[in-house]
Amino acid sequence: MQISTEYGVDYMVLAVSVGLATIGVCVFGAVASVAALFILYLFYLLEEKKMKKLIALLLALVMVASMLVGCETNSTNKDSGKIPIETVETTDDETTNGDETTDSNETTDCDDTEEGGFTNTPDTKREKIDASKITSSTMFSEGKAWVRYGKITSEEYTTLYCINKQGEILFTISDTFLNSPSPFYNGLSIVPIMIDGEGVYCICDENGNITKPSDVGAREFLINPEFTDKCMYELFKDGYIFAKKVESSFSGSSVTAAIFNSSLEIVAGYSEEILAVYNQYSRYGRDECYEGYLFDLDQYTVFDVREAKEFDTGEFLSSFEPKYASDMWDYDSKSCVYYDVVSNAITIDLSQYSNTIYGMYAFENGFAPIVFDSGYGRFFSVIKEDGSFCFEPVELSGHGFSVSSYDGKYMLATVKGMNMLIEVFDVNGKIAEAVVEAEGTSTTVRFYDDVIYIQGTSTILKNCYYSLNLEPLF
Repeated sequence: MQISTEYGVDYMVLAVSVGLATIGVCVFGAVASVAALFILYLFYLLEEKKMKKLIALLLALVMVASMLVGCETNSTNKDSGKIPIETVETTDDETTNGDETTDSNETTDCDDTEEGGFTNTPDTKREKIDASKITSSTMFSEGKAWVRYGKITSEEYTTLYCINKQGEILFTISDTFLNSPSPFYNGLSIVPIMIDGEGVYCICDENGNITKPSDVGAREFLINPEFTDKCMYELFKDGYIFAKKVESSFSGSSVTAAIFNSSLEIVAGYSEEILAVYNQYSRYGRDECYEGYLFDLDQYTVFDVREAKEFDTGEFLSSFEPKYASDMWDYDSKSCVYYDVVSNAITIDLSQYSNTIYGMYAFENGFAPIVFDSGYGRFFSVIKEDGSFCFEPVELSGHGFSVSSYDGKYMLATVKGMNMLIEVFDVNGKIAEAVVEAEGTSTTVRFYDDVIYIQGTSTILKNCYYSLNLEPLF
């Protein structure tokens, strides 16, 4: 095709401009396209013919439209189906969001609560406790136990770990002081926590929620896991808590007490009368507690905590029926008898064995363990409420022993050399035995919640838990 000389240069200029515009759209974007428009503008100024101006303007419009379309096309192509997308396979328990993959069952926001210096941290991932690092622990109760790591003088020791029978950490509580927490009863435990520099006994529920005395308007809960207040601690096991309030002003001060149930609902409001009940029934070693009843053995009175009412012994006995008659029995190891704690009447007389009885123990669910020493060996059996043996006494091995019972099962630990012989019985006889590493008579062995708990006093024996078949629990 022959191009006219008159317009040849012009068309060449236009062709160059269009080319630059195309390159600008495809490669260099807006900068090159603007350069092309600038060339056309110079071309427009230099030429006078209207046709050239018209063509230049039309071409300019075409290039501007091409530039806009080109930009939109480039933007669209970024997400077009022609570009391959990497897919991530997920399970039912996982969800994907953009480039992130999260477990739908995992709590991403840590539900820590921090107040007064202590922190409660639920362990949502259920990390396993390191049994080799345990230096302090409590027995299991209601499926849970408390353990600590580190030396008693270390910062690490101030953290309490609540674990289950699989050895999983349910939650932790930091900034505690050195006293032991209590086992769980009715879903609650007494825990020693430092709050604003002061040691305070608080209530911890099975989910790690902490209730301070001030949360219920009290100065302190009148319970102590160290057993310095035996009567109130037993009442706590029955599901009731005494709390004391102190109000002070320039004109003087007043002290009152209240009673709460295991849901921390108030049973009897703050009053001097409830404080008097506490003072009367909390004398260590002189009074008894049973399923919400407090007994004053000196005054022959009974206080029903649930109703916040006091009865004399006669009035109480006329309406009260214990689950087992032996629930109201105690024993005298010197005279070898069991007796009713209210009437003082002898219920079982074992005085014929007075020369051989080595250990008498309280009744539980209608049965009581008993140990005999013949001078050449020690024997174990269980007695019924009528005083008869559940099985012929079985000879024990070793020397020194401890007896623990729980729900119709009995654990005996005897020292054998530098090891501990553990034997487990039920009301029908022996069901298991095993020798475990120990450190002689300094080893503590307890049995509760179908778990045998062994606590040593040095690194020779790590704190540990055993199942009824005497296998390590975890």
